[in-house]
Amino acid sequence: MSRTETQITSDLQAAASAGDLPKIQALLEEWKSLDSSVSSAPPLQELLSTAARNGHAQVVSHLLQGGASVDVDAVVSAVDTPHIAVFQAFVDGGFDISTSLGHLGDLLFLSVGHIDLLKWVLAQGANPNRSRSGMLSALDLAVMKSSSEAARLLIQHGARVKNTNALKTAAYYGVLDMIPLLLEAGADVNEIPDYEEMLLSEREHGLGTALHEAALGDQPEAVELLLEKGADPALKNTLGRTALDIAREKQHVSVVEVLEKRSQM
Repeated sequence: MSRTETQITSDLQAAASAGDLPKIQALLEEWKSLDSSVSSAPPLQELLSTAARNGHAQVVSHLLQGGASVDVDAVVSAVDTPHIAVFQAFVDGGFDISTSLGHLGDLLFLSVGHIDLLKWVLAQGANPNRSRSGMLSALDLAVMKSSSEAARLLIQHGARVKNTNALKTAAYYGVLDMIPLLLEAGADVNEIPDYEEMLLSEREHGLGTALHEAALGDQPEAVELLLEKGADPALKNTLGRTALDIAREKQHVSVVEVLEKRSQM
């Protein structure tokens, strides 16, 4: 009695999860013996994602050779528990690491939280200055994740810190360890970037400095640190507001206290 697609599919998934390539090969041959008038194509994409998630590079290579393609699901599955050999199999199978993965950006963005993978992606020549949806850079993401190791890696590979959102992102979210790191890398504490990629907060509150962002984000410690590093509290944003104006407007009491104390010095 012949088996059904459902039964074979279940066994294929188990074999892909276990990395049992001989079993997969045998099951795919069994699939070919099914009545072609009622059977569909084998679920190669689903098997690819399963194998990638479990780190089975040899199975990944075989499936790619058999007609599977590297799609978003496969890449995301591989990133969940990153195995460099799987990504190398993707590349060997024709995958371009700069391929857009929609709102996720590309592999560089997905690798920011996984240092070994980030090192590999950068070694493959990934552009550290590519932005996601024209807004967020990989360095911005490293800042938001408070990953100084990722930030340093990106900077070492050419990520820009001047005329970017990186310092302002650190200020807005109060990621204090990132502020000196970015300043040491060349960020200007009083810079108002002259580019079109505005932070979401700036669309309403005006384009300003890192100090403006710290005030807007209600980050008194970041405000104090930026002032220590030379931030000018008298600077106005593109709507004519100082950081103190913003803090008062948003009723961020702690920030107001810090800035008012500085104005009295």
